[in-house]
Amino acid sequence: MSLKSFLGILFTVLFLLGPCFQLAKLISSKDSKGVSAPAYWLNNMGQLCVLIYAQLTHSGLWVYINSIGSIILNCSILTFIWLYDRRKVL
Repeated sequence: MSLKSFLGILFTVLFLLGPCFQLAKLISSKDSKGVSAPAYWLNNMGQLCVLIYAQLTHSGLWVYINSIGSIILNCSILTFIWLYDRRKVL
């Protein structure tokens, strides 16, 4: 495995761990207190921009995996925020 592939995997795993901890907290406590829905909406918009940029510049596979994984995790967090406190989502 090349250094570039190793760093791509490491970047993807480390970057996606943050939302996983937040998602686990939401599910275990069944409360969205202290979780900012606008932050996750903005993160999704940023990840969409990264996907468009990656397609235009023909970036590596890890950029796509990272962005798509982040969007999925962010949408999951927003869903749980909506389930536990619908006023915070919009």
